[in-house]
Amino acid sequence: MAAAILSWIVVEVGLRWGGVWILADVVGSARGEDVILLAVGFPLLAYLLAHWGMRRKIAPSDWDYDISIRTIGIAFAGVVVYSNLLRTSFTSITC
Repeated sequence: MAAAILSWIVVEVGLRWGGVWILADVVGSARGEDVILLAVGFPLLAYLLAHWGMRRKIAPSDWDYDISIRTIGIAFAGVVVYSNLLRTSFTSITC
């Protein structure tokens, strides 16, 4: 489990630091690039780590997900807050 957490952190930092040099010129902004990397990179990274874990006999039932109304509500609230922060930061850039 620690290897998966460390892998996630290393790849996330690598995507955000390394990807900014590649996509920032294409997209036109570092924030836009970050959103694209999050939208594409995180699901891909989650898939790869899940596949890696299952190859090492770590079943999805061992992942200890808590799928309750409370956790789904907190996740939804996090998305709303994050979206509003992005909207606010993009608005302040364009003004």
